[in-house]
Amino acid sequence: MMLYISLAIIETKSISFSTVEEAFDNLLIRENFERDDIIDKAISINDDYEFIIFRTGNRFAFSQFEEGFFGWRLGFYSIGDKSNCLLKTSGLIKGWIRDDYVFETEKVIVNDNEAMILELDKNYRAWVFIDTENELQTDNLNVRFIDKNGNEINTINNF
Repeated sequence: MMLYISLAIIETKSISFSTVEEAFDNLLIRENFERDDIIDKAISINDDYEFIIFRTGNRFAFSQFEEGFFGWRLGFYSIGDKSNCLLKTSGLIKGWIRDDYVFETEKVIVNDNEAMILELDKNYRAWVFIDTENELQTDNLNVRFIDKNGNEINTINNF
């Protein structure tokens, strides 16, 4: 049992980094990306989490990093085209703001909670909501896109 605990600690420490940038660089190496391949990058910090979204070619990626006892490590990563409008995994709900109202959207509300908005080069915007209590069910989500006047631009229900 002690051997298992020791190996788990060693493994956790080996995938942790002192900064988010080091953890991000490790992700790029793992996925065979060069820094020069990154066209746009946006970073948002929320206490023990940091989100980096980036674009390489015509593919878009979300990455979530978590600060743990040994430093920063990758918590979640996905890459694909921008068409996926919502994804929920272990407390992280995220999506892209659609092109037809990307510039008008001032806020994104998930059920009654405001999501963070991350922006890539003024053309692409994504939203991220951390469901820390893991209370929101995917089949009962209401996502509202709100303009600067408080008007609802679009609503997406029950994914």
